[in-house]
Amino acid sequence: MISRFGVGIAEFLIVGIDQNGAHIFRVHYEGVQGGNWLEWCTKLGFRAIGTGQIHASITLATSEQHRMENVDSTLFNVYCAKKNAELAPGVGVTEDIGIISSNGIVFIDGLQLAELHKERKAFTIRRRLKNEKKNSEETAIK
Repeated sequence: MISRFGVGIAEFLIVGIDQNGAHIFRVHYEGVQGGNWLEWCTKLGFRAIGTGQIHASITLATSEQHRMENVDSTLFNVYCAKKNAELAPGVGVTEDIGIISSNGIVFIDGLQLAELHKERKAFTIRRRLKNEKKNSEETAIK
């Protein structure tokens, strides 16, 4: 039994594809009294773990990520979620991103990561300008 080894909290994701589509499961151990150890996340279409999971989950939810989203949008949303998760203590600043398909796993290279970084920066600037415009319009109305 895992409790014999003194493990406190452990969690990881299992992802894969079968004839019914993509699946995500969270396996977690939160001590003897922790309750369920397997969480099915396929319906939601995403799941984050670790110290940055709140930041990442909020990013994915507010970007309206869902299981039927296309690969390009999903890649961008996941990249943004990971970068936002870096605000949490213990989350590293580098990443390896792989896309799982029926043909196997394809890892994103440095050039593609640089393009995602540039795209995220432009998106952040557009969002900031939009919010500033909205705030100035609300102030003008008052």
